[in-house]
Amino acid sequence: MKRRLRHIAPAAFAQLPNSVDVVVRALPGAATADLASEFLAAASRCPRRVDAS
Repeated sequence: MKRRLRHIAPAAFAQLPNSVDVVVRALPGAATADLASEFLAAASRCPRRVDAS
């Protein structure tokens, strides 16, 4: 799981400012989920939340 997240995360958060800290927590159900698509979908919502704050 950690290896898969490490592979996906850098590209997903490349558009965020360097001043933003991101914490990723994988729950047990993530092991059987379509990790890449769900992670990228969640990561795409991050910039909107950063802009809104």
